[in-house]
Amino acid sequence: AEATALLAALAALPTFRCLEVSEINPLLDHQNQVAEQVAGILHDIWPGLTGAWRLRRGRPQYEPAPTMAATG
Repeated sequence: AEATALLAALAALPTFRCLEVSEINPLLDHQNQVAEQVAGILHDIWPGLTGAWRLRRGRPQYEPAPTMAATG
């Protein structure tokens, strides 16, 4: 919950431009626990990230945002 709140607050800043997620050593991620937690956090903050992206470009909130795959 804290990581989600922190990332959402950072994404709301007008100077926020990039979010980088580093891959950890898969040998240390037993049963894929860390990867699943990160995926959950990104899932939770994605609407806020795409909403901020649209607002910064002067686009209305209801316009479909780019998909995660399309943003590379």
